[in-house]
Amino acid sequence: MLVSDADEHERDDHRRIDILNDIYRRFAEEHPDNVTLVDLNGFACPDGRFTDLVVDGVRMREDGIHFTPKSSYVVARWLAPRIADIIRSRP
Repeated sequence: MLVSDADEHERDDHRRIDILNDIYRRFAEEHPDNVTLVDLNGFACPDGRFTDLVVDGVRMREDGIHFTPKSSYVVARWLAPRIADIIRSRP
């Protein structure tokens, strides 16, 4: 079975994102007093990969990768309270 260049590129993008997320996690673990991670990937990619997720009736991605303008509001509604909680919990 042949893999198209696009499929190979997408697979490579996922690998690079996983590597970058691992770097973020390690940095946060090394600096727990100064860094808090919020798992946007867990919200936006619940199966651990890019999907055609629909949240509150809004399709999150048109191209499988980037948030749509409407879905950015869905993300903000999910993300903002988590950031507020982090701010409130800091001295």
